[in-house]
Amino acid sequence: MSWIAKFGIFILMVYFIYYKLEEKGIDYKKAFSKDGIQHSENYFLIFGALVLGIINWSLESLKWKNLVNSIQKNFTFINALQGVLMGVFLGFMTPNRIGEFGGRLFKIQSGFKIKAFSLAFRGGLAQFVTTFTLGLVSTIYVGFLCKFIDCPEFISEGLLYVLLFFSTIILIIFYYNFNVVVNYISRIPLLKKLIKFEYVNIDVSKIRLTKIFFITILRYLVYMHQYILLAYFFSIDVDYFFLFSAVSTMLLIQTLGPSFPLIDLPYRGLILLELLGQHSDNQLNILFVILLVWILNLVLPAIIGYLNFINLKTEVKNEKLNNNTT
Repeated sequence: MSWIAKFGIFILMVYFIYYKLEEKGIDYKKAFSKDGIQHSENYFLIFGALVLGIINWSLESLKWKNLVNSIQKNFTFINALQGVLMGVFLGFMTPNRIGEFGGRLFKIQSGFKIKAFSLAFRGGLAQFVTTFTLGLVSTIYVGFLCKFIDCPEFISEGLLYVLLFFSTIILIIFYYNFNVVVNYISRIPLLKKLIKFEYVNIDVSKIRLTKIFFITILRYLVYMHQYILLAYFFSIDVDYFFLFSAVSTMLLIQTLGPSFPLIDLPYRGLILLELLGQHSDNQLNILFVILLVWILNLVLPAIIGYLNFINLKTEVKNEKLNNNTT
């Protein structure tokens, strides 16, 4: 998909949000006026969301360090943090944020890059398992509440829960038996040339995998509470458990579909508006929550990652110049 097409989709989705808000009788001049956007006077909620953003990426770096230490013992937390932030920058530029995998390899020694790519995939699996598991529980909770309150029709689909349940079980099996599954797949004639088992055959203990899984769950909870703190700052008066479940359901639905940073923002807005719009009059504030979480967790880390990327390129260039002069 070209940049023009992606930008076109972005504009279309932004317009759809505009239309949905206008349909609800939002007065935009009033909404964007000084007194139009309701918010709390407790600015510690914003500060807390910022601190949680730092903790969020620190936990992801700790997870990456633990994964890489299974093949490269001298890989430090700082190495992991720099790699993760460069991954955020490259992921920001690519569909489904696939560039994150490549960005993390910059701080890996040359002999370990292919195996590190495999480890990055396992880290992504841990994230999928967490999103599917907690998202499934949250979706069931929201679905139960939908018997008593108005909700989008897709939440009440029983087939959705069955598919999510079996998908979660499959992901957990794959996560803990990665080598076995890949070894089996690599024997399929059509895939033999594409998958070299010796490149991805890394012995990661069940204890380490479980540790990484718990770090991922903790990071997920930190990320969720950024939404919650900002929702309360913007006076979105919704029960804590319903708010948590609605955001978790939104993240699950987003994970199931294609992703691109420019599209993610309005897409999340549409989903959360559907889930919370009937339980809060602050539709515009819901979008502000999405926007701020997006800035704190993607835009700011991507800028820092870009600076790291430029710095690394300068170091490599200087090193080549020194080698040529000697």
